[in-house]
Amino acid sequence: MLRSTLHRVVLPPAKQINVEETLTPARQSIAFFCNPNFSANIACLPNCGDKHKYPPVNAGDYIIGRLAVTYI
Repeated sequence: MLRSTLHRVVLPPAKQINVEETLTPARQSIAFFCNPNFSANIACLPNCGDKHKYPPVNAGDYIIGRLAVTYI
């Protein structure tokens, strides 16, 4: 079992919409994965639509490929 890290996001300031109410602006959350398992396959989630922007990729192949073009 893995323990989650402390959530460090700060809410943006709420905007006053009338005398009694405020509205917190919309936010987006983006997953960031660092150092995945070399054998992991990274792909779009099935519920992201029929056409994916990027094809699935093997994490190890991707990291080696990026290092190869960086250090030519």
